Amino acid sequence: MFFNYIKASVSSFALLLSSMAFGQNDADIYALGYKDGKPVVWKNGVVSQTLSKENGETYSSIVELDGKIYICGNIGKKSAAWDINGNLFLHGLFSYKYYKSGYTSGNAIVHNHGIYIPGEIYYGTIAKTEGSHAIVWMNGAIAISNQKQMGGFPSGVYEKAMSIATNSDDIYVTGYRRYGNWKDNNAPCEIFVWINGYEIYTTPIPNYGTGVGNQAHIGIYKHDVYVAGKYFNNGFKPFLIKNGVKMDISNCGANGFVALAASKDKMWAVGNSNEGKIKICDSNGLTTTISNFDPVVKAVATSAFVHNDSDIYIGGYVYFKNDTFRAALWKNGILHWVSPDSKTQINSFLLTH
Repeated sequence: MFFNYIKASVSSFALLLSSMAFGQNDADIYALGYKDGKPVVWKNGVVSQTLSKENGETYSSIVELDGKIYICGNIGKKSAAWDINGNLFLHGLFSYKYYKSGYTSGNAIVHNHGIYIPGEIYYGTIAKTEGSHAIVWMNGAIAISNQKQMGGFPSGVYEKAMSIATNSDDIYVTGYRRYGNWKDNNAPCEIFVWINGYEIYTTPIPNYGTGVGNQAHIGIYKHDVYVAGKYFNNGFKPFLIKNGVKMDISNCGANGFVALAASKDKMWAVGNSNEGKIKICDSNGLTTTISNFDPVVKAVATSAFVHNDSDIYIGGYVYFKNDTFRAALWKNGILHWVSPDSKTQINSFLLTH
């Protein structure tokens, strides 16, 4: 078992404050996030690059390809990737008529020497958006799409790819689909799963609103396909789906999941709660809580990663009583600081050997 119920005391907090950043006696850790509102990359606790926002750049994930580090996100209305120095490496290319723009909607992965980025492309006329297609780009070109949908969905169907996982040579994609007028708060919604662009599962989810803020994350464990995330319906609600069937997570206490991570013996769904605690629900139905401790009033998870099939890392940040916040990583439930600075948070991180 990685960790039991975790609750740090006031005395242990002083020890955690003095702990050194990751990377000195472990794998190198790159973290993507924000410092004083500016996008930055940390390497082992030190800011290695401040990224640009001058052209509408946004950044969502960090990956390693052939020994080099890349950052993925959007520039203007196109999916994009940059090298570790902030130089534009690639951007999304559109080869279909009436496609207006494309956006990265989730974390990228590396597979067979390619960077795969999930997202969506909007279609319609210049004056009117009629819907969107879920898309996965590989090195800037459209690589995977819904094979049925590319023949044409009717106006008013919006879908986006949000997460990617691989199993041998198969590429699994999950995302969110919404039917009906964008302004219809009660439009039917579902979570979909593809294998190599062919849909194998759809799972209806209740929804109210436009779907903004909904999330879906995919993971493979012992050939079972898990999808975890959140949807909005009178507040955000969590879901955990196994092979297309919703699992009972009524005792988990999370208000939504932000990541899935598979170890050698279980799948972990990592989320947050309304009480400001991090919740981890595993595939065996057990829940672990990472609690607050004085003077921390809120802990927030944004990402998760399992290293060497054994250690689970959770990235995020914590809020203090004085309204400041600080980027953090938890390794097997133990808090370590990403940065010595306040007003910092991380959205994605990467461990390299």
